[in-house]
Amino acid sequence: MISAWAIIYFPLVVSSSYMPDEAWFLFTVATEGHGSGSLSWFDRYFAHPNAFGYGSLWWGLYSAIVDVSAYFIPPAHSIAGQGYGQIDYRLGLNDVIADGNAYLRTSIWAMRSLAFSVVAVFILTLSKRSLTEPFAAIGVALLLSTPMMYWSGKIASPELFGVFLLLISVVKYIENKNTWWFVLAGIACGSKLTCAPVAAVMALCAMSYEWKRGGIKTCLAVAIKLGAGCLLANLYLVVHPIEFVATLLKFSSLFPAAPWERSFLEGPLPFWEGGTYGNLSYWYGSIVCFVLVVAISIAANAKLGTALLLSALLMFIFMLTQPLHNWYWFTVLAGSAIPISFMNRNNIYSKASIGVAMTMVVALNAYVSTGNVEAEIYNRNVQVAEHSTYPATRACMESSEHSEKTSIVYDMATIGMVLPVSKEAKNMNYPASFSILPGIADVGSRTDRLAVIGERAREIQPIREFLKRAEDGGAKQQWCGKALLIRF
Repeated sequence: MISAWAIIYFPLVVSSSYMPDEAWFLFTVATEGHGSGSLSWFDRYFAHPNAFGYGSLWWGLYSAIVDVSAYFIPPAHSIAGQGYGQIDYRLGLNDVIADGNAYLRTSIWAMRSLAFSVVAVFILTLSKRSLTEPFAAIGVALLLSTPMMYWSGKIASPELFGVFLLLISVVKYIENKNTWWFVLAGIACGSKLTCAPVAAVMALCAMSYEWKRGGIKTCLAVAIKLGAGCLLANLYLVVHPIEFVATLLKFSSLFPAAPWERSFLEGPLPFWEGGTYGNLSYWYGSIVCFVLVVAISIAANAKLGTALLLSALLMFIFMLTQPLHNWYWFTVLAGSAIPISFMNRNNIYSKASIGVAMTMVVALNAYVSTGNVEAEIYNRNVQVAEHSTYPATRACMESSEHSEKTSIVYDMATIGMVLPVSKEAKNMNYPASFSILPGIADVGSRTDRLAVIGERAREIQPIREFLKRAEDGGAKQQWCGKALLIRF
């Protein structure tokens, strides 16, 4: 089962496709080490600015990986002199890589592999427990049944890294009650602050045990070690506290909070880059299954099941302040595999009943998750297919552009490569096209505009509506590889 998951998911790790945010993060660390504004070696590797609100530790790891990759696979040109900007990386990273920057692909694969490894360690930790506690195998099956385990989003980011680092610390603390695991929990939270609601519940639950074991002394030890881990992941806070807080405030208010329904009921919502802005139900498989898992978890282990419930409630309150980034739920959803893995009922009939009930819920969740799992795998594979047919799409588009007068080209062919256009035509990039095309109503009145729509872009609802209007309006259509050309 674990091998099947790895076989399915690892190709996404080494895929040539990417999410624009992954390229944005890569741009940040690849270019900041050059030029007059470059960071000192200490700041770059140990006290990196908390860009996007992510911890210094994660940025330092990425910086080190980029620099090591560049040492062994030197770029063909000086980074400072290449002139590539943030948009070039986000929308045309494969073009940048093809221009003598193979080390960039190695770097992004390495960061994805780091995230994949942390996820795998958590799965193996639960699996190892199944050797002494058979119910842990149900926990592993539950985890692997959820669509979140096949996420096609920004793998080269602190999201999966922080989530599963925290959950590893939770499992290990439950197993051996060693408070040093709270240092790891603090590092996870410091790397990705959205893990904090679950970490807070973990600390509160531990306090009740630690109070009985050593009173205020051991409770303080938990708090100190959790705080120390946060600081280790954010030395930038120690060196530049004002700038650290300013960055957090900036990114916490960058996007408006989403309606609460987005966390549970509405969605999924494909966005311009083809990523999925899902919800609890989408990422878990079914909100009904999640509720059943919480109820059965309380029956299996009252303390851990209640902690799961409190984590869900606290995360929901936190999500009321957050934008559409519903992958913040991952810490709670993946953590739902823990209570059943620590079954503490003594009655054999109770244990059997709980095991059967949870197994039935896992089977149901696996069944209802099938479509969402396939959708996540499709999101990556379709972009790889777009890249493979890109030369044909490009040649076909250039032929079409020159065959008739073209004033504007709306380039939604693929993310990763930018279509070249003639000097007479204006090129609207992927996000600009996503913003403009849905609002164009006069699709049949002109013929000097050319929209190039790739397979992944055609999955986005507003673009689907544009294509329907173009078809109804009699706009000229032509297939170029995986892309559809619309002249209107």
